[in-house]
Amino acid sequence: MSDVIPPPGSGYPAAAPPVLFFDGECGLCNRSVRWLLKRDRRRVLMFAPLQGDVAARTIGSLPDNYQEWSIAFWDGNRVYFESDAALRALAAVGGLWKAARALLWVPRVVRDGVYRFVARNRISWFGRVESCGLLSAEDRARLLR
Repeated sequence: MSDVIPPPGSGYPAAAPPVLFFDGECGLCNRSVRWLLKRDRRRVLMFAPLQGDVAARTIGSLPDNYQEWSIAFWDGNRVYFESDAALRALAAVGGLWKAARALLWVPRVVRDGVYRFVARNRISWFGRVESCGLLSAEDRARLLR
């Protein structure tokens, strides 16, 4: 877990920042990370691929069907999956995006049904990627491995 806690002087609070774990091979996931990086002006979120060491230590072993949900969100206390993860990560960005929390009132069976539909089709719709692409040094510093 120490890899998740930022070093002193990094601008993050002493407590571990929230981490969005994403499928590092998924085009939609990579686009979503870039979108969040652009909108997270407070630089609250950290990011890590589900296939990496930080994910293994934070989440543990992944269920066989992780391809069906593709992201997880760790808030420092608990790991969330599927639509809970997406909405909590979006709300963590702050500003108007906090309103995403209101969607948590929608029954999970409905939210997760939509989420799973997209997750099952994301590779055929958005393809696979081999790397995160070109990021600024500042953004790369927010990617954990």
